[in-house]
Amino acid sequence: ARGTRMMSEATGGGDAGKGVKKVSPTVLPGISKVLFTETGFGADQHGQDATKAAVRACRNAIEFNSIPSIAAIVPGGYANMGVRVTLAVPPEYIHQVDQDAVR
Repeated sequence: ARGTRMMSEATGGGDAGKGVKKVSPTVLPGISKVLFTETGFGADQHGQDATKAAVRACRNAIEFNSIPSIAAIVPGGYANMGVRVTLAVPPEYIHQVDQDAVR
């Protein structure tokens, strides 16, 4: 999607909040406010594939949505809609996520 940014940086973990690198908010041209927020869950219990789990989480977050008025809210409708993706990935799996595959 146009304007997509993946946030999955960390420096190692331990206690909650420790070792997580703060990433500045994304500024997308022409977008002045958040219209909606969706969350999703993804796992690969048998293969332990972090990329597969991330793709499943993104799909889970967007598959069951219907936003019929997007054309009235966003000039140009879906073609001009920006999407920001934030992934919560355990520190030990961060470097295993293929961000291009998730996009």
